[in-house]
Amino acid sequence: MKASRIAHEKKTVELMIRLYCRKKEKNTILCADCEELLRYAHARLDHCPFGEKKSHIGKRVNEFSMIEDQKYILSQILHAAKIKKPDGILLSGDIYDSTIPSAEAVQVFDAFLTELSVERIPAFIISGNHDSAERLAFGSSLMGKSGIYFSRVYDGTIEKIPLQDAYGTVWIHLLPFLRPAVVRHALPERAEEVSYAADAVRIALEQ
Repeated sequence: MKASRIAHEKKTVELMIRLYCRKKEKNTILCADCEELLRYAHARLDHCPFGEKKSHIGKRVNEFSMIEDQKYILSQILHAAKIKKPDGILLSGDIYDSTIPSAEAVQVFDAFLTELSVERIPAFIISGNHDSAERLAFGSSLMGKSGIYFSRVYDGTIEKIPLQDAYGTVWIHLLPFLRPAVVRHALPERAEEVSYAADAVRIALEQ
C-alpha cells in the first residue's frame, strides 16, 4: 500500500532532524531539543489544512479550476495569522502546479504575500518539484527586505535566515527541492556520491 503524503513527509522530516542532530550536534541519538522539535513537526503535519493534498496554486482537476478554493484557504491562513501573529509562516513547495504558472495563480500568491508583508509576518518559501526554482526566486533579494524570503537556486550552499525568540536565535534553512543533477553540478567534488534524491539532500545538509 502506498504511504500517504503526510506519512511520507513525517518520515522525511524525521530523517532530516536525525541527520542534523548527528552531524551538527554530534549526538548518537536524538537530543531532548531535537525530540521536541520532531514531535512539534509531526503535530503540525497532522493538522495541515491541506490534508493529503498540496496547495498547488492554479491546479485544475478534470479541467475544473481550484483557484476559488485556494483563495479561500489562503484567506483563512491570513485570518488566523492576523489574530495569532506567528513568528513566521513556512511554505514548503509545491507553490504552483506548474513550472510556468498561470497569471491568475501568480496574482493570487502575490496578493497573499503582500498581505503578510503588510502585517509584518515573515514568510519563508521554498520551491518544490512542481515549481521552477529560478522563476520562484525572481526578485528574492528585493522581497527579502520586506520579510518575504524565497529559496534561491541551489549553488552548493543553503540560505539561512535568523529569527529571534525568547530562547535566542532560530535559523530557518531555505532548502529547495533538489534533483541529483543539481547537486552534482553545484558540488562536482562529491558528484560520484549522488545517485538518488536522498543522496542529494543528505549531501546538501552536510555542507
